[in-house]
Amino acid sequence: IPRVYPWAWRGESGCGEGGVSKMSKPAATSAAAALAAVRGSAARPTLKPGEAAELVFALVNPMDKELEVNLETTFGNKGGEQGESFDLEVVSAASYYAEQNVEVLTIPFTTILTKYDDLADVQDSLSPEDQKRLDELKTMDDKDVIVDRKFHKTLIRIRIKAAAGDGTSAGPWVFYTRLGFSFADANGKKHEVKAIMRFGSEGTKVVAPAPGVLAARFP
Repeated sequence: IPRVYPWAWRGESGCGEGGVSKMSKPAATSAAAALAAVRGSAARPTLKPGEAAELVFALVNPMDKELEVNLETTFGNKGGEQGESFDLEVVSAASYYAEQNVEVLTIPFTTILTKYDDLADVQDSLSPEDQKRLDELKTMDDKDVIVDRKFHKTLIRIRIKAAAGDGTSAGPWVFYTRLGFSFADANGKKHEVKAIMRFGSEGTKVVAPAPGVLAARFP
């Protein structure tokens, strides 16, 4: 499954966390540094009611072949498709989706992740053929969504908006999306994968009631 690393988020009021000038360090290293920087903070920044914001994260392809991925960004919005896509009695997924407290404004999109190259980060370069392919993909990118690409790492922006209200803070934001992709294994067999992804300014405190995933598999 493509790996997700947080990069930064910013609200229109100026609140936010993370972010560096360019993709100069491995995504995992930058994410760990950003997390360590905010852990000692007494108060985490939050969105105000009705405030718009943007989240930028790196989507990294761990496979040695291109992946076409589809990100259903509005999957968790009210009126989304989550009830039609999963057996809620099996996974108790509704308990998680109810946690979403912002509206995702970015429309669903499909893009291609270039294949993983373990030497690219070391040498800081690609083969002429792979560089040509990367440049080709960049010309097709919607820059509002696909912010940048470097080797097998793709920087993606999702825009969100907190619900309106009378309070001074909307609290930690959270939303859900669905990621889908397909690939063929070494024997030529095609596999299609769908994964639910949670994005939030803080970790989840929601625990699905029985028969949740663990209760269903390990009674």
